Amino acid sequence: MRNFLSLKNKQNMIEYQQVYYKQKREGGEKMLKQKAQSTLEYVLVITAIIAAVIIAAGTFVRPRVQSSLNHVTNQMQTAVEKINLSK
Repeated sequence: MRNFLSLKNKQNMIEYQQVYYKQKREGGEKMLKQKAQSTLEYVLVITAIIAAVIIAAGTFVRPRVQSSLNHVTNQMQTAVEKINLSK
């Protein structure tokens, strides 16, 4: 009788372990999915911030670059006119 009870207890323990590890494995998969979702959300937020910085930089930097290029062009034009007049 005692062997039967210990065998029954062992079977119960094995079934309990199987259920426990199955739940643990499924919980781990859930955690991985949640972690991947969080990572994806961070990537999207960082991408949006980078895009905003690039657009803002284009808006503020473009006029200054154009002004500098216009200044250089005018200086070169003046230099060319001096060369042409000296001949």
